[in-house]
Parts: sequence; C-alpha cells; structure tokens
Amino acid sequence: MNAFDLYVFAVVVAAGLSGALTPIVRDLAIRLRWYDFPSSPVKTHKTPTPVLGGVALWLAFVATLVALRFLTN
Repeated sequence: MNAFDLYVFAVVVAAGLSGALTPIVRDLAIRLRWYDFPSSPVKTHKTPTPVLGGVALWLAFVATLVALRFLTN
C-alpha cells in the first residue's frame, strides 16, 4: 500500500465512522438528557440541542489512527 492509498483510506474510514457514530452518540445524548440550552442571545439555536457530537468525531479520528498504526510499520 503506497502513501496515497493510505491517505485515501484514512479519509474514507474517518468520514464513514464519523457518519455512522454521530447518530448513535446523538441518541445517547438524548437518552442521557445532555442538552445545550439557548441561555444567551449569542447562541444560534432556539431549542435545546443534544451535545456530544464532538465525541463521535474524536472516536472516528482515534479509530482511524489505530487502524493506520496496524497497517503501517
């Protein structure tokens, strides 16, 4: 596997995992009632919004790094 293939693999895996994990983590945040409430005029959302979306992205990033670690030397 050459370097270009590894970069394409990393992008595809990270995008796929983040797309798959985001709804799962969102459902978890809703079940746990972890919301961000619009408490100031600076916030752009008008209704309570589930948080933890960053966790899904972080998990996808870390999983991609672990996969690359085992595919390269």
